[in-house]
This record gives sequence, structure tokens and C-alpha cells, in this order.
Amino acid sequence: MKKQILGVLLCLALVLSFAPQTAFAADEIARGTCGDNITWTLDDEGTLTIDGWGEMNAYPNYCAEKYIQEIKKAVISGGITNIGEAA
Repeated sequence: MKKQILGVLLCLALVLSFAPQTAFAADEIARGTCGDNITWTLDDEGTLTIDGWGEMNAYPNYCAEKYIQEIKKAVISGGITNIGEAA
């Protein structure tokens, strides 16, 4: 019985390993740039990801209003050296 359960779990793990990663990833709802070498994306789970390197641009307070209610979590890569004012 234990071998059957283990076999089923191993088969399931094998099948899931071939599934496209996008099947489990959140959908992107917005993207843009916020510096010479910096991009941002916001997914439908509310994760704002800022990726790249260098200094982020400064922004007036009104720039974030469109998405501010949707952001639940922010992930900033290690290459970002400065967070822009009002970002």
C-alpha cells in the first residue's frame, strides 16, 4: 500500500514538473520602467516587482494612484541602489 501511494505521488510530481511555469504564475496586469535600467511589474496577486540595477526615478505623488490599492507586496531586486522620491 505504501509503495502504491509513493508511486502515485512520484507520478504526480513528474507530471507537474513538465507543466508550464506560467500555469502557476500570477498574471501580469501592468508594467513599465522607473529608471534607465529598471522595470516594474504588477501581477494580479498584488505583487509589485522592481527589477534591474541603478537608481530609480523620482515620481510625483499622483503617479501611483492608479495601482496603489492593488499593491499588497513589493519585491525589489538587490541591484536597485536608490528608491525614488514618492515611488
